[in-house]
Amino acid sequence: MDDSRESPRTARCEDFFARFRALYTPFFQAGGEIRFWDLAALGTDELRNTSILGWLLDQHASHGQGDAFFRLFLEALRASPGCPEAAREALPGPEQLGGGYGTRLEISYESPEDKDSRPGSRVDLEMEGRSMLLFIEAKVYAGETGNQLARYAAILDARKGGRAHGLVFLTPEGRPPQEEILARKVVCVSWRHIARHMSLHAEKGLSASRSSGETRPPFWAELARQYCRHISQM
Repeated sequence: MDDSRESPRTARCEDFFARFRALYTPFFQAGGEIRFWDLAALGTDELRNTSILGWLLDQHASHGQGDAFFRLFLEALRASPGCPEAAREALPGPEQLGGGYGTRLEISYESPEDKDSRPGSRVDLEMEGRSMLLFIEAKVYAGETGNQLARYAAILDARKGGRAHGLVFLTPEGRPPQEEILARKVVCVSWRHIARHMSLHAEKGLSASRSSGETRPPFWAELARQYCRHISQM
């Protein structure tokens, strides 16, 4: 082996890794490799993932971003291949958000189809305001329980009044409901699809932080970006 030929290559490699370490070490020591939702054991737990989604969609939540994520979520619904035209037209728009709305998790209702022997229907996530009502049923690995989407649709019909409304079926594949009769009523969307849309606001916050020369990115933006990356893999 001719050492004279290998030495420049070795020197270049050593120089590269020295430069890399000089940049990476401060990044690592500042917590750049922390994956918060992995540490929180979020995994594929439906209730936990839905709870974090509800936090992002809540205009009064501690992220301080108002309804920014909810607006992107609604855009994602309209752009979903699983959104039928009738459901798209019924969904809330920006004009329905002006009056504000509340966000609630795991809300139990008695639907018109419930029997005395059956417990009340439980909606995973509800967004309700004076001008809108939205139900979200979230699944990761579990399937539908009986005719739960039909029951939720009946509850929504009974409570919507003249408000903009929607029933969202959120799954890894954006799969359709089991009952074909619901095909025109239910918005089917994947976790990955909503992640692509909602991450836009997080990336915007991080980009603005870099442009302004801030040494630390906004905490809300990093949490939101990491969550969107997490659900995009489900």
